[in-house]
Amino acid sequence: MDVKQLNWKNGQIRGVDMDKHAYLVIAHDRFDQLALLLKMIDDSRNDIYLHIDARADFDPQLLNNSVKQSKLIYVNRRKVRWGSSDQVKTELDLLRSSVKAGGYKYYHLLSGHDLPIQTQDTIHAFFKEREGVNFVSFVPKISGDDMERVSLYHLCTGRRGRQSPFWENAKSISDALICAIERKLRINRIDKTITICKGANWFSITGDLACDLVRHESEILDFCKYGFCCDEIFLQTYIWNSKWRSSVFHIAELETSSHEDISNSMRLIDWNRGKPYTWRIQDKTELRDSNMLFARKFDINIDEAIVHQIFEWYSHC
Repeated sequence: MDVKQLNWKNGQIRGVDMDKHAYLVIAHDRFDQLALLLKMIDDSRNDIYLHIDARADFDPQLLNNSVKQSKLIYVNRRKVRWGSSDQVKTELDLLRSSVKAGGYKYYHLLSGHDLPIQTQDTIHAFFKEREGVNFVSFVPKISGDDMERVSLYHLCTGRRGRQSPFWENAKSISDALICAIERKLRINRIDKTITICKGANWFSITGDLACDLVRHESEILDFCKYGFCCDEIFLQTYIWNSKWRSSVFHIAELETSSHEDISNSMRLIDWNRGKPYTWRIQDKTELRDSNMLFARKFDINIDEAIVHQIFEWYSHC
């Protein structure tokens, strides 16, 4: 993906409505919990674009009844396979649907296991004061393994582990063998002028950047086509190699830091206690005192109390 040579390919895109935000939500389970998330972001200043994995069985009425003030728009459902480019395609589906619907001041990508930990008044005031700033996390220096996510051709992506089914392990082993051959052949499919970057895929970005990503959807998908877990790479790489780099929150600290700061995306995520850690009721003080806007992850099947506590704190303020 040579960002210097990207072209407008998707035609006209409407201007940004400077008064509204778009919430882009990707979910596949825990629909009772998802209904609470939708209630918390339901606001006349927001519209909600929702993707439900095509393999999931859910009751649309449960979710529809959770939204009273926002528009709730379902995007076309696809099967999202872990590690493949499906996640990137889904994010672009959500961006394209929301941008073409009219555009918004900010676009927030959340998973169904996320929750806001501030009120909508606080969230809107925060972004109004920082208009034009993009909130995306970056790892300052990526590893060789991370680089190979895009430099090699991953033809059989699968999730390896004791909890994974046989075919997922078989695909993962096959991919490892193919990549070993590629290393010996010194395969590298990335333009050497491009700096590859990585970070968490959940973001809050401006309407202008969202429109730019939709314009260049085709090039982004080509970049990710044979990649592995590119949802953590494509946006950061695009931003870093373009005019958008200077718009990133705390960019000066990013350029001199030696560790990832998730707060650049205004998300509270704990990677020290998990992959990531699932918040529990004993963490309520940390969550309540945080100056972040969103937190992940929550699981109503692991700790229902903290989900309802967050909902009670912030949904009726």
